[in-house]
Amino acid sequence: IPQTVGQKLVLPQWDSPYDPETGIRTPTPWVSNPDNVKDFLETGHKITQNLALQGSSDNANFRLSFSNHDVKGTIPNTDLKKNTIALTAGYNVTKRLNVTGGATYIKNQSENIVENGYNGGNPMQSLGQWFGRQVNVENLRKYAGDIDPVTLYPMNWNHSYHDNPYWNMHNNTNSRDRDRIIGRLTINYKFTDWLNFDAIIGNDWYIEDRKQVQAHGTNGDRLGGFWAGSYRRNELNARSSLTVNKDFGTNLSLIASVGTEINKYDYQYHETNVSDLIIPDLYSVSNAAVPATTGLSETHTALHGVFGTVNLGFRDFLFLDLTGRNDWSSTLPVDNNSYFYPSASLGFVITEALGVQSNIFSYAKLRASYAEVGGTAGAYQLMGTYGASDPFGSQPSLSYTNTLPPLGLKPQRKKSLEFGADLKFLQNRLGIDATFYKENTINQILDIAISRATGFSSKTINAGNLQNQGVEMTLYANPVKTSDFSWNIMANWSANENKVIELYEDMRYLNLYSGSWHALVHARPDEEYGVLWGYDIVREHAKKVYYDDAETELSHIEYTGRPIITNDGLYIRTNARTNLGCVYPDWFGGINNAFSFKDFDFSFLIDFKKGGVVYSVTDWFGLYAGVLEATAATNDKGVNIREDPADGGGIKVDGVYGRVDTDGSIIYTDGQGNDVTTPVENSTYVLGQDFYHDYWAKTGLSVFDASFVKLREVALGYTFRNIPALQRVGIRGLSLQLLGRNLWIIHKNTPDIDPEIGMGAGNYVGVETNAIPSVRSMGFNVRVNF
Repeated sequence: IPQTVGQKLVLPQWDSPYDPETGIRTPTPWVSNPDNVKDFLETGHKITQNLALQGSSDNANFRLSFSNHDVKGTIPNTDLKKNTIALTAGYNVTKRLNVTGGATYIKNQSENIVENGYNGGNPMQSLGQWFGRQVNVENLRKYAGDIDPVTLYPMNWNHSYHDNPYWNMHNNTNSRDRDRIIGRLTINYKFTDWLNFDAIIGNDWYIEDRKQVQAHGTNGDRLGGFWAGSYRRNELNARSSLTVNKDFGTNLSLIASVGTEINKYDYQYHETNVSDLIIPDLYSVSNAAVPATTGLSETHTALHGVFGTVNLGFRDFLFLDLTGRNDWSSTLPVDNNSYFYPSASLGFVITEALGVQSNIFSYAKLRASYAEVGGTAGAYQLMGTYGASDPFGSQPSLSYTNTLPPLGLKPQRKKSLEFGADLKFLQNRLGIDATFYKENTINQILDIAISRATGFSSKTINAGNLQNQGVEMTLYANPVKTSDFSWNIMANWSANENKVIELYEDMRYLNLYSGSWHALVHARPDEEYGVLWGYDIVREHAKKVYYDDAETELSHIEYTGRPIITNDGLYIRTNARTNLGCVYPDWFGGINNAFSFKDFDFSFLIDFKKGGVVYSVTDWFGLYAGVLEATAATNDKGVNIREDPADGGGIKVDGVYGRVDTDGSIIYTDGQGNDVTTPVENSTYVLGQDFYHDYWAKTGLSVFDASFVKLREVALGYTFRNIPALQRVGIRGLSLQLLGRNLWIIHKNTPDIDPEIGMGAGNYVGVETNAIPSVRSMGFNVRVNF
């Protein structure tokens, strides 16, 4: 340890010179590498080429296209290649009969796709949570293929929890290879000018192979292994309809159709899991020291429907649309496998009805609609099945499903109500489109937990009423328009409220997500859908929250006000998880400005989101491990918080001394263990390491407002017109464009992360776990027409 100020710390390190005779590493200076996380990331690229050829005659037409996408990720040795070939062609066999067909072939390949979350396949696990600034990333890359002479494992600065990220990304690969073919054939026959028949058949088929390997020496799997999965999917859709399209004079028009549709879905999945390889890096089933485990899953479903639609138009200002559909599903019980769902909409064009002709008030339309949509169950939920289980001695065994099959399962249903208006002014140079909607999804098909005393851990039920309601608005304007210059504005804004009206009988909550370090996302009756639950810190004012209005059973205690601090200067964790906020935003929107001047065009788009919360595991774990900048800050005395409080260091947080009574209420103290009636502000300094180690399981300290404002896109282009030199070589059109996306986060409230990367999808919204950093892209487009 240095004895004088300015003296460098010198000690043996993982990349210090090694003496094979003595087995000792030569001490080297302990130095900082402030950009080592940034230095690991690379500049990626996305190269796209598109080529299309099309032609037509009086009775035939075709279009052939090819596209190539080549993507290199920002994480070393990650890639994605995609090639698409598409052909469509149509032919008028007779004046009444037309046939159109098409096929698309898509090839996706990746030698390595980076994983997400807290696992060894994601390099951000180590980079964001364990990397100290002393780690030399260039040496990690340089020695990635070497074996540590001391540990006999691949070279890494720390062998306790993770691998060298360079070695990991080149050896523990996660590859995928998919071939997909989409075909479609359409036949249209016109019996008369107002009656025609359509038949459409389409097929979507793909085969995909995946392989994930764990190389010899991997942390947590030193002998190595691999997993391989093969997927086969085929979906067939066939639809036919008879349509009437007829005008009755100048006042009434009718479009009506009846038809039928069939959907067949087939899916097969096979996996093999191999561990304990005998010969390193030989990924073969026969190379395993223990038997491989395999799995096979097949899914086959069918859906048959009949439908009818009617569209009536009166004098081009009143429009009525009616639809009805009945489906029969193979995944529902025989008694409940038929379900009908209708819809109706009405549109009224005010300006047309009143004969308004004005340069100020150009157009006005009101609309209203009601719709129902039915939903079926997943495959094989109606009855219990047996699956392979652990052998009983030398004998194979089977186990029954853990989910109790349902009785009388019904289709789920969504009911939607919508009102809207479309208004245009100043010869359509200013307009607004506004929509109010309300949706209720009932009879949702859910698996809920039940007592294991029943012999099952869950059961499948119909339950719930989830309500979504909100407003969507679009504003468009053309403030300036001349022969050479134009300025167009497009703005959109949307606000949505998700609320759980009810769940199931006395069910208190449905767990939507539980996969990330003490954080849960719940759906609870009479609350917003998607509320983040976790342990918080205790604050001055305690409010008891009960499960029912009778206040007979405590749910949790909510605390507000100043934090309560222990005599040791630390926060107090709540005894139970509490409501930390809804993960969905209050509202979001964007504004796009587009300018054109002669042959130049320029546009920029700003996106914004207000509200919602995100739990950042990167922040929480990074502070706990001491790798974030905040853990080396200076305190109000100007001394580093890592220094001993006796020497002026440490952290003093805002709050008042106190403790929690047995009923959850707060009792103030004086910082010496004595109860007082008047709050005493905290004056205790805590060593930085002790303070941030105390963060463990205090989820609320790393929950942040997920609002943001972003400069999403900027584009500058130029179009060459009527250039003789280009025309002489067969070029009819040429345009160039410079394009940038995600260029600037103008405002955010989340430290160290982009709040948008925690948005996720489905029920995984609101939790950020070692997310790959968001990407800023800059490039150019060239378009040539021959």
